[in-house]
Amino acid sequence: MKHILLFAALFCLTTLGCRKADTITPPDTENYMYAFKDNKKWIAESPTASYSPSNNYLFIGGGDGTVMGWLSINLVVPESPTTLQQFDAGITKIEMGDIITDHYSAQASGNNYIKITSIDKNAKRITGEFQMTLVRDQHFSNKGESIKFTKGKFAFSYKTLN
Repeated sequence: MKHILLFAALFCLTTLGCRKADTITPPDTENYMYAFKDNKKWIAESPTASYSPSNNYLFIGGGDGTVMGWLSINLVVPESPTTLQQFDAGITKIEMGDIITDHYSAQASGNNYIKITSIDKNAKRITGEFQMTLVRDQHFSNKGESIKFTKGKFAFSYKTLN
């Protein structure tokens, strides 16, 4: 009987533990951005969004408090929910205020996407999901290092730029 209880307890712990590690609880804030970055939980600090009506581009991004820098995504704002595979994305490491010391860019791939799940231009609110692989720019390294974001989600109230 003790063996059955021990087996049941181990089974529950391993099963529940695996499921819990595969999810991220959204931050309790109006604006958020999170994903798995190379299979580890990543939650953006100070996420921000701004919209430029002159070119219909939306910038969304956030840092992670490390030296790696900011994940930034620029996309043309759609009229309704849709999945985009054409967008600019990257991570830039900036030191001493204006010196770019590293950069990763979105890899051209069918696996990269941004899914806009809701957009309200009157309320200036956008939500969505994303997945992308970013490759280190050859200027900084020719080894082809990459960073992969999976199961990403975001929600932003954005500012309009003049």
